[in-house]
Amino acid sequence: MNDIRLTVEAFLQWWSSPKDFPAFSTRFAPGFSYRQEPDGMSDEDAVWFHEEKVPWTGLKVVEQEIAGNTASLVLEGDDPVTLLRMRASLKLMIQGAQVVSVSERIKILD
Repeated sequence: MNDIRLTVEAFLQWWSSPKDFPAFSTRFAPGFSYRQEPDGMSDEDAVWFHEEKVPWTGLKVVEQEIAGNTASLVLEGDDPVTLLRMRASLKLMIQGAQVVSVSERIKILD
């Protein structure tokens, strides 16, 4: 369970500021799945897109639940490009210290 918590914390750091944690992408397991909605990006393209976009400001973890090898996260922040308040709902599947699956859904709050 400790590996999972550490991996979730590392993922949150990467997600909030990917350029500050470029090595995190090596923690995606071979053959991982990463789906972004509504962007429609997946896998390597989704990781690339996330690493290239401008990070949200004022990011807060609204919800975090870890059960077994699954983590559910709800994050809120401000998109500095659109100036909109956003919410991200993420579900991670983790094996050992590697992320095997991410489902990400973004919603505009304002």
